[in-house]
Amino acid sequence: MVNITLNPNGFQLRCSNYLLGFAKSLQKPQTIILKAPTGSGKTVILIDFIEKYNSFNENTAFIWLSPGGGDLEEQSQKSMEEKSPQSSVKNLQELLATGFETKDIVFINWELVTKSGNKAVSKIEKQNLFDKILIAQKQNIDFIIIVDEEHSNDTRKAKDIIDAFHAFKEIRVSATAKRRSDSDYYEVPESEVISEGFISKAIYINSDIKNQDTKFDSEYTLLIDKALEKRAIIREKYLSLNKKINPLVVIQFPNSSSIMINKVETYLAGKNITYDNKLLSKWLSDEKINIDKLEQDNSDQTVLIMKQAISTGWDCPRAKILVKLRENMEENFEIQTIGRIRRMPERLHYDIEELDCCYLYTFDSKYVESVKESTKSAYNVKVVKAKEKTATYKVVKRT
Repeated sequence: MVNITLNPNGFQLRCSNYLLGFAKSLQKPQTIILKAPTGSGKTVILIDFIEKYNSFNENTAFIWLSPGGGDLEEQSQKSMEEKSPQSSVKNLQELLATGFETKDIVFINWELVTKSGNKAVSKIEKQNLFDKILIAQKQNIDFIIIVDEEHSNDTRKAKDIIDAFHAFKEIRVSATAKRRSDSDYYEVPESEVISEGFISKAIYINSDIKNQDTKFDSEYTLLIDKALEKRAIIREKYLSLNKKINPLVVIQFPNSSSIMINKVETYLAGKNITYDNKLLSKWLSDEKINIDKLEQDNSDQTVLIMKQAISTGWDCPRAKILVKLRENMEENFEIQTIGRIRRMPERLHYDIEELDCCYLYTFDSKYVESVKESTKSAYNVKVVKAKEKTATYKVVKRT
């Protein structure tokens, strides 16, 4: 029995049912593009779909492909095991040991099958991934492929891996997915995700910043100060509701930014936010500090330093504020990052603006434009003060 209860009138169930109809149809194209905002629960939707499909089909194995950053395939596999404990769930290593069986759900990190030299796809290895696929095909096992964060691995090698399966159906999922002429398409409207309380009502950009004319090499101090001030306000609002939620500030750095990270660490130490007192955490691909229980609502960490490692898949609903330091990056990555701060901790709105919205602080104009293009709920915030002479001005209603 699957441990999922979807809203009978909600967007998740509608999406799951659409995927089921797509997978059952011989008239539909081989591929469907699923676009759903970060925070909409794509993993839950897919698990519900798989459970339903396996309930009537005895001869299919699912391949769930995920990008390597943030250990997304491990997160998805763990979620599958928790929400569908009776399912046959495997990782790549287990697959190579046992082969494919019907109703398997196999979670594979792209890096394990696309990097040169990996044993899983090496021709000199006995029983590599391609061998296991051929054996399964001889046993007439059908494949359905799920490509999670599908924009992340649009390469020739990735295509070769997918083509080897000769999948019956392919489901490509992303918050930034685009229509394709040869594919079916389903989009979960952002408005529905907001209305059901899954994500914040709006993204406020540079709230309380009056003058953006600051020096490039020191602008981070202004952005961090404003972010910490906003965090303190949000914290007080949670406390007023007796909520044990400790809001998190995420600082995203450019790729080549060791010197900048050191500067920020020193600046934060001056505010008594350090690794030693557990208020500061770091999640880089090659360095992780104080990330234990980071995702829990009441964890001590107040600031997280990151680059690209957790741009996709990371689920930390208490993250409310993003400080994005300047760098021109690939647009799809930009949008994935902003999604990290949009989740609502309790999947409901509180009718308190500071809690129902999330906050972005950046002087990266290209990034701001890409965020605005990706959502209808991102707004620049400007402070407007009325002149003194208008204080006694009244509007008289006439009938």
